[in-house]
Amino acid sequence: MNFSPDEVIELFNQALERTPAERAACLDQACSGDSGMRHRMEELLRAHDSAGAFLQTPVSLLHAAEPIGEGPGKRVGRYKLIQQIGEGGCGVVFLAEQEQPVRREVALKIVKPGMDTRSVIARFESERQALAMMEHPHIAQVFDAGATEAGRPYFVMELVRGERITDYCNHRKMTLKERLKLFVQVCHAVQHAHQKGIIHRDLKPSNILVSTTQEGEPLPKVIDFGIAKATAGQQLTDRTFFTAFEMLVGTPAYMSPEQADLKNLDVDTRTDIYSLGVLLYELLTGTMPFEVREIQKAGLDEVRRDILDKLPVRPSIRLKSLTAGGLGTSSQQRHVEAPRLPRLIRGDLDWIVMKTLEKDRSRRYPTANALALDVQRHLANEPVTARPPSRLYQVGKLVARNRLLVGSLAVIALLLVTSLATVSLSLARERTAREQAESERTKAKEEEKKTSRANEVLGEMLSSVAPSMALGRDTTILRELLDRTDGEISKNLKDQPEVEAKLRMLLGNSYFEIRDIGSAERMLRRALEIYEASDRPKRLETASAKSALGYISLSNGDLEEAEAYFKSADELWREFGPKGKEGEIRTMEYLAIMRSRQGRNEEAESLMRRVYESRRTRNSPEDLELINTLTSLGLVLHGAGKYAEAESSYREALQMMHRKHGAEHPIQLGTMMNLAKVTSAQGKADEEKGFLREAVALYRKRFHPDHPGRLEATLKLAEVHRKAGDLASAEPLYREVIENGSGKDDARPTSANASLSLVQALLAKKMTGEAKTVLDQALTAEFMATPACIPLLETRASLLARAGRWKEAVADAAKLVEMQPDNHERYHKLAPLLVAAGDHEAYRHLCPEIVVRFAATTNARIADRMAKDCLILPGAVEDLAPVGRMADLALKGGGNDVALPFFQVCKALADLRQGNFAAAADLAGKAVPSSFKEAEVEALAVGAMALQRMNQPEEAKRLLAQGTTTFETKLSKLESGELRGNWEDWVIARALLEEARALIDGGSPK
Repeated sequence: MNFSPDEVIELFNQALERTPAERAACLDQACSGDSGMRHRMEELLRAHDSAGAFLQTPVSLLHAAEPIGEGPGKRVGRYKLIQQIGEGGCGVVFLAEQEQPVRREVALKIVKPGMDTRSVIARFESERQALAMMEHPHIAQVFDAGATEAGRPYFVMELVRGERITDYCNHRKMTLKERLKLFVQVCHAVQHAHQKGIIHRDLKPSNILVSTTQEGEPLPKVIDFGIAKATAGQQLTDRTFFTAFEMLVGTPAYMSPEQADLKNLDVDTRTDIYSLGVLLYELLTGTMPFEVREIQKAGLDEVRRDILDKLPVRPSIRLKSLTAGGLGTSSQQRHVEAPRLPRLIRGDLDWIVMKTLEKDRSRRYPTANALALDVQRHLANEPVTARPPSRLYQVGKLVARNRLLVGSLAVIALLLVTSLATVSLSLARERTAREQAESERTKAKEEEKKTSRANEVLGEMLSSVAPSMALGRDTTILRELLDRTDGEISKNLKDQPEVEAKLRMLLGNSYFEIRDIGSAERMLRRALEIYEASDRPKRLETASAKSALGYISLSNGDLEEAEAYFKSADELWREFGPKGKEGEIRTMEYLAIMRSRQGRNEEAESLMRRVYESRRTRNSPEDLELINTLTSLGLVLHGAGKYAEAESSYREALQMMHRKHGAEHPIQLGTMMNLAKVTSAQGKADEEKGFLREAVALYRKRFHPDHPGRLEATLKLAEVHRKAGDLASAEPLYREVIENGSGKDDARPTSANASLSLVQALLAKKMTGEAKTVLDQALTAEFMATPACIPLLETRASLLARAGRWKEAVADAAKLVEMQPDNHERYHKLAPLLVAAGDHEAYRHLCPEIVVRFAATTNARIADRMAKDCLILPGAVEDLAPVGRMADLALKGGGNDVALPFFQVCKALADLRQGNFAAAADLAGKAVPSSFKEAEVEALAVGAMALQRMNQPEEAKRLLAQGTTTFETKLSKLESGELRGNWEDWVIARALLEEARALIDGGSPK
């Protein structure tokens, strides 16, 4: 095969645009049968790669001398180039500063000198035009375009400071739900591009960068439309530009089958759907549909064969095939226990992903929006379109994993469906009856009675079941039963808005009883919509819906919306006169609770007392509404600090509950817990203990051991015993909570709190061994995959460190850094521990990460800790300038801080590492003497090393001897098995003393 000069240049540029791993496949295809050209290309590529800093742009095959290109400090148009932030095969991206008409930082992309071939310029202009056509919050925007004085095109775009989407999710341990919501945003961006007639053709994690907004929300941006293709009717550039026949375009791991088919140039928007599917696969599992290693090692033909013919494994199956370590890593990054991750993905998510990865594009989602909608259906627990909606599948979506009470609830489900069928049938008959002769009117009335009774039966069932379930029994079955009823209403009562609204009101109340606030709000909003759209919008039902929605807004913390609803409802209630009095009272009660939360205590109390007086005159003495009002009054008084009055209100409500429901009915548990709180606030420890004992006894009699309320009450009783110094009574209660709460997701935080409290109690009694045992038992592998473990893990790391068990402590500290990579305290434990354990290599790997994460901090204490952590050993950080700036900040910002001696030592140590020996010696001397003996020892060691470097050996020896004496006489001894005080600085002080001794005496560190 003979290659023309232009073809040689084109092939070289194409190879440069690929990663080293992808080049082999490119050359295999392009140079097939021409070993000489293959050898020539490899030599050119090696020469380019080995040129290093000497060649900043690719070699030009047409010019012997390298053209002079733009660089930092130079100007391109009205933009000043600051620094290079990216580079591809044919273009360079700079961080640039725009001064006019607005001042801002931008990204400027320009064709490399020597790379301005027809093909490259055409592709560059195509990318520029593609970006200019789009305006979407999740696509990088183009601001400007032009050409340099040398004629090379450039364009200016939005500066995106972010991480690859997969890295962003993993570093923050985002849950599956959070990842899916982020993925939906990406789908919307791709849909926008498709609507503009642009196919991206290279969607992959590195082309989707995610940053964090000021509100803390993730913000994805799709970038790099360098190989984008226009659909029919669109033109991205006036230059001739085409994809060569049998040329592989895109990234193999994310490439669709039609892209891999080199003879098929008919690529449409569904190729991006396939790439989105690969991305979703990776977001869910942390792996690819096809092994990346296999792709990189295989030749082009084998890669294409896999993409075209090999069926990917379902995500849930791929997870099950991972090693224990691989599955553990994936589950930790997704904030879920390892055994649960495949189960969470199995089903809907499997089917969604596999639909996107169909070989036949006609079987994929037709649009990115269709894919996003199916993901949103899954998030809303609605049936997805990716799987045929068989009856078995629909039932599977609704049946609970917990079969508790399934028999009785199945009967209720049957009654619900039958009732709805009766409603629909009766109404149909009613319409027919109205059209019949006068003799049929009696029959119509009878049918109307049946309809009314059917609604009453349904309402009674919904009203009676929910509260009983809410008393602590498992609500999973009921929730799915309500969901099924919701579906039946949507299907059977579309043409009966009045009936639908009434039933949705009942469903809303039932959802609220089981604390499914989102579903309750959805039901009530739909009911209100129906009522307001009717010919009688001002009715009791409308007021009731608004009042209920106001309380939901109050529960959600949206006080402004809540007040608007309450005001509107109150106006309606007043229009109805006596008929609306009960609704008016109820709305006033809600408003009083809101005023209490706003801190408007006098107004809240006044409103609640009016509610109480109104109910006392209208209701029977032991009516449940009156009892609840007394409890609400107690809460308002409690919030205002009127503890004695609140206690009186609670006690009266409790007595009425006893008379109406008996002394063992669980309805009184909330009031008993409130009484415990209010007596505690008044210092009545014995009464608090008594109420808690009664509550725990009742919980044990009526509820399962892992019920959250029971665990919480037991924990509070244990805490009361511990504060009284009665560890013997507290310990079994703590262990009860730990044992019963460790196996259930919503109870694990309570279990963790119990473990932590028990450990603190044991440590206070110097029972270190027992405390360590409790920690080991609590910190199972499954529990350590959840954030609830962090306080326990931190406690164990410190416990091990104080005992000098450095390597064990390192493991826990490293796990903490992994779970909270933005928390400086985690690094302040790990860095000294690595030094103490002698793992200097790991320490030197950690320090650059500390600099990257915390160099921009403005907090003096954080700056002090992070700088000092990077300076414990010499040479841990290559560029000491940012570390020095952190040390400067600590000293400057901490002038009045009690920890000033530590800040002085940190700055002195930074000066020492940077060779400023006189400044180091002077500042170290200012930290001696100090009430913080760890800081004093550190200062003496730094001063000794600085003086030795200044050729003052005698004075250096004196300071070293003083530091050694202080360390041995004033600080804890490791042999004691319990390092007291600041163990992190104990480690740093010892390390600096050993370094000083080795420098001054020439001996080996001990």
